[in-house]
Amino acid sequence: MRKFCFAVVLLFALFAAQTDIYSAGELEIRDRFFITQINNIYKNPKSYLGTVIKYEGIFDSFASYNGKEKIYCVFRYGPGCCGPDAYAGFEIISDKSYPKPNDWVEVSGILEEYEIAPELKNLRIRVRSLKVLEQRGKEVVLR
Repeated sequence: MRKFCFAVVLLFALFAAQTDIYSAGELEIRDRFFITQINNIYKNPKSYLGTVIKYEGIFDSFASYNGKEKIYCVFRYGPGCCGPDAYAGFEIISDKSYPKPNDWVEVSGILEEYEIAPELKNLRIRVRSLKVLEQRGKEVVLR
């Protein structure tokens, strides 16, 4: 029984330590499990708010929720209903100039939550660094 209790306490301690690493450190999202990690952040935003997130992807812009502004984002394509037509990534916001559409970039910044409309919130990366890269990575990721 003591061994079982020790194991449970150890698991809780490891989980707590992992949460602290994510909230205080930098999380780099790589090719493998790219969509899985992005989905985990969207499903558990409170665990990641304030964390520095770093990843590579395609830069582009879209019309905002109300259609009055542009939203800038860095994403990759993933499996959708008809092939690789789904997006995985985050909206980004920066006070510096943005690259050209379809540039392959590395973005690093702090994950934050903001209100799009009353009772409607979204996540975005407040950019610290946005670099255009010569070599493109995997545009389509499967997990």
